[in-house]
Parts: sequence; structure tokens; C-alpha cells
Amino acid sequence: MEKTLLRRPDESQDAYLLRIGSLKESGILPYTWPQLTMVLNSEVPEIPHPFNESTWRKRYQALSSQASYNKDYTVDENDIQNVAKEEEFLDDDLEEEFETHKKTVRLRDQRYALNRIVRSEARKDAILDLFRSTISRYNNTQPPEVCEKKAGERAVYALLSDIHYGIAFESSAGSYNSDIARSRVIDYAIQIARIGNEQQASDCYVSLLGDMISGTIHAPIRMENRENAVEQVVGVSELIADFLYILANNFRTVYVNSVSGNHSRIETIAENSLRAEKLDALIPWYCKAKLEKVDNITFVDNVIDDTICSFDIFGKSYVGVHGDYDKDLAKTATRIERFTKDHVDYMIAGHLHVPSLQIDDHGYIRNGSVCGSGDDFTMRNRLYGNPCQVCMTVTEDGVESVWPVALK
Repeated sequence: MEKTLLRRPDESQDAYLLRIGSLKESGILPYTWPQLTMVLNSEVPEIPHPFNESTWRKRYQALSSQASYNKDYTVDENDIQNVAKEEEFLDDDLEEEFETHKKTVRLRDQRYALNRIVRSEARKDAILDLFRSTISRYNNTQPPEVCEKKAGERAVYALLSDIHYGIAFESSAGSYNSDIARSRVIDYAIQIARIGNEQQASDCYVSLLGDMISGTIHAPIRMENRENAVEQVVGVSELIADFLYILANNFRTVYVNSVSGNHSRIETIAENSLRAEKLDALIPWYCKAKLEKVDNITFVDNVIDDTICSFDIFGKSYVGVHGDYDKDLAKTATRIERFTKDHVDYMIAGHLHVPSLQIDDHGYIRNGSVCGSGDDFTMRNRLYGNPCQVCMTVTEDGVESVWPVALK
């Protein structure tokens, strides 16, 4: 109990009540009358029976209204100092309790963050184990020798994105499944080879721009999938390896870079997903292993960021992204230039499923999709587009021609 609340040895009960009441009314004592009642009953034992809060308050009001008490009694400066000291001790206790609480909260947050990392790592380990067991079932055949071509002044630049391998649908807008995906991608490779031959292009550049698999990021997608995530990765990796192998048989050298799309993230909640934690990242690794004996295929690593790929073709810079972080390609190009201190000649993206071309201070090129329209998401959002991929011929002057290749 605070010392100020205690009755002094030479203090009458009226003087004691007046002192306590005056301290309370002046705001020095931060207590209510019900709280003070318990103290007063304890410190004034000579009363015949404990008083209630109303009795003590009325007695104080009667005492304070008497002129003699109002004239003679003022709040003691010592009482004010004593209360201040006691409040200072109380502040110290509160501060210590506050620091202890902060440590507890900090420790709880650290445990939560650690558990989140452990869950994420355990999930990735399980996926990789399943990936290894699934990939072992495929027969890794030895590819035949490839033909050679002389260097030329023109190259083909082919974009491949938004296959959404694993999803299956049948609607008025179209049909799609893994077999149709394979047929379209292989046909696209044949069309690229034809364009390269007609345009006398010696080399081929390929950007894998993400969303190669359907993934499991939304409930409707999970219901429309016909393969689990690992089977999707293995299946589309086999398909892309065959795609690159066809190109390797028709061009002097095939250069490949890649970025991941939003559909291949491991976490279903986008905010909890790391940029580089995407299943699409396994596809180039698989293709490298599958095509390790094909000498004229070169995989180009990303040097800017995991979400940004780039080619230098005849002195022109071509920068590729998937597009989920890049609604405005002009702003993206400007920001990348500020970061790298290098000029971007062409900004390439997928994601929107509709091909487009704009030439301004930069060239902005959007790829189409292999899957087209007809799944639950595109039908609900009225997103209609025919399956199409973009192929270009490029020279030292930049993009010479653009070929939107329709896929049946």
C-alpha cells in the first residue's frame, strides 16, 4: 500500500479523511471512492462498523464544507512528493513489465517466422523427393546428332509461355488437355523451323516466359487439373525438351533463357511466396539434363534477377519477364534501365494470353498463350483469346518482323 494512504500516528480520523479526500479530489491520488473505502475502513478501526463508499464520501464533503477546515487545511507538499515518488516507482515497474512483454512478443514472432521457414522447407523437400521419384520413371533416350549451319546476319527469336500444362477443359470457347498442349507446342517448333529456313536465319533464341504449368494456386484450377504439380513439371519439361531438340536440329545454335510465372508458385497465397520459389525453375534444370549431349543448345543464366531474363542479339538488348509484376512494360523498362544502367531496346512479356506489339522509345512485345480460353477463370472473366505464340526475326537493326503463330 502507498505510504500516502496510511494514517499518521497523530492524525485524527477527520483530519485523515480530509487529507485523503483532498488528495483524491485534487487528482494527486488516482483512486476512486470505492477503492479508498477499503483503505479508510482499515485505517480507521475505531468506527463501530465498516462504512460504505457513500458514507465516507458524504462525511468528507461535510468536513470540506466547514469553513474552519477549508481555511486551515491545504494539500501537504510532502504528500504530493510522496505520491510522485510512488508513481515513479510504478512507472519503473511498468517500464520493466513493458520490456518483458516486448521480449515475449519478439520471441513469439521469431518462433512463428522459424516455423514458417521450416514448413516451407519441408514442403519443398517433399516436392523435390516426389519430383525425383517421378522423373525416374521417364526413359531418358539419347538424341541423335544434329545438323550444322553457317553463321548468318539474321536470327529467329521465339517466345514460349502460358502453356498451363496439366489443366483440362471442354467448353464453347475451346478444348484443352496435356495431349493438345503437346500437339500445339511441337507444331509451334515446326513452324519456327520453317520460318528460320525461309528467312535464312542461322541461330534461334528462345525465352521461356513462365506459366508452363497449371499449378495449384486456386481451387478451380486444382479441380480442372489432370496431373499433380510434380507430374505437370515433369510432363511439360519433357515437352519443352522435345521442343528445343527440334529447334536444335534446324538451327546452328539454340540459346535459351527463362523466368517463372505466377501459376508455378509453391505457396497458394501470393504474398507468402518468394519470387524465386517457383516450380517453373525446375524446367530448365530438367531440360539441361535431358539435352546434355546436344552440343548446340546453350542455356543462358539470369544476371539481373530471377524474375528477369535477357539476351543480347546483334548488339540489341531484349529483356523478358513473365508479366505478373509488370502491368506497364514501359515503367518496367525504365526501372530496369535505372537499376542496370543499360539501355533496354525491347521489353518482352507473357501473362496476359493476348499477343501485342508496340514500338515507341522501346519495343514492347506481349506473347499469347498455348492454352487459349475455355477454363473456368477465363470464362468467368470473359477473357477470350485464341491459342497463339509470337516468333520474330531479328537483325542488327532490331526486330525485323513479327510472326504471331496460331496454334490449332
